[in-house]
Amino acid sequence: MKKHLIPILLLSGVALAGTAVAADQGKYRQGNGKRGAEHTARAASVERLAMQNLLAENLAQSTGRDVNEIKALFAQGHPGKVAADLGLDRAAMGKAMEAARSTYIQRSLAAGLITSEQAQELATTPPRGQRSPR
Repeated sequence: MKKHLIPILLLSGVALAGTAVAADQGKYRQGNGKRGAEHTARAASVERLAMQNLLAENLAQSTGRDVNEIKALFAQGHPGKVAADLGLDRAAMGKAMEAARSTYIQRSLAAGLITSEQAQELATTPPRGQRSPR
């Protein structure tokens, strides 16, 4: 009985490992720090696109650049790259992002998408992934 159990366990382990590799399909490989082309762009979401549009409007006003040009920069890269392309430092980009978020919250409130209590909570809570100031 024990003779047959070891090969069965080994085959089960190999099958599970093969299933995990097949499910991954190479999209999120780890090791060299590089990601596949499929992972370079984040999936579109209403929230992310709305924030990008509001941020592009803010940046167009503050830099004098065309809003469509700024939207094209966002399509090509992350906010840090857009800031560098526009000649903005981290603090200036942070202020523009805060202003865009504030506008987004106020427009969501005005449209009845959130309550005033939710708007207040969002206004006093840092965005997900950011720390509150110390």
